Amino acid sequence: MKKRILAAILAALLLSTAIVVSSKSAHADSRTLDKSGAWQAYIATTKPNNVPACGMFVTSRDGSRQVHLKWFQGLDYITMQVFKQSWRIPEGTEARIELAFDGEHFSGGQSTAFKAATGWSYLAINIKTPDLIKSFLKEFQGANKMTLSFPDGSETPWDAEMDGSRRISGVWMDCVARINKPTTQPHGKQPETSQPHAPTQPHNAPSASQPTQPFERKPVIAPQAGERGA
Repeated sequence: MKKRILAAILAALLLSTAIVVSSKSAHADSRTLDKSGAWQAYIATTKPNNVPACGMFVTSRDGSRQVHLKWFQGLDYITMQVFKQSWRIPEGTEARIELAFDGEHFSGGQSTAFKAATGWSYLAINIKTPDLIKSFLKEFQGANKMTLSFPDGSETPWDAEMDGSRRISGVWMDCVARINKPTTQPHGKQPETSQPHAPTQPHNAPSASQPTQPFERKPVIAPQAGERGA
C-alpha cells in the first residue's frame, strides 16, 4: 500500500511541470523545508515512536487557524488536520468537513477531534485511495482558493489562501519520496507496527463560553419538580 500512495503522489508531481524543488531547502537538521507565499513545508518526527512525517500548512492572517496536510511514514493515506485556537472539542467527537476548490465542491467526510500538545483542539480527516489523492493534489496545486465548511456546527466556512501552494506541494512530495525510499538491510524485513490514533471519548459537559464550533452541542435538560426521588 505504501507503493500506491507514493505512485499517486509521483503521478501528481508529473502532472505539473512548473514545480520547482530546491534541494538546498531540505536539510535533515531543519524542520522547515521551504516557505512560499502563505504556505510552508516541513519534516517532523512523531513522539514517542519517532515516525518521520512530511507536512505542509497554511495559517490564517490573524494566526488563529491552521490547515495542515501530513503524510506519516508507513501509512497509505494523507491526513488533513484543521486547527482553531478557540475550539474546545471533546476528543473523539465527529464533525463533517466539506472541501471545495475555487467554489467547486471536491469531497467531504466525517472528521474526528483530537487535542494537540499546544492545547488546541483540531479535526483530522483522511484522504484515502490513490485516485482521490492524485485528484486532490492536482486541484490543490491549481486552485486560487480552498474552502473548508463545517455543516454540523456553527463554524463559518474558511477560505485558505493558496499563494505558494504549488511550489510547496512539490517540496512536500519530494519529502515523501525521499522518506519512502527503502533502505537495504543485512537481515530480513521486520513486521511493521501501526500507529494508534487517540481513543474516542464520551461527549459530555459543554463549556460555559460558546465560541463557534464545528460540531453541534447537545442541550442539557434539567429535571422538572417532582421527577427527583424524595
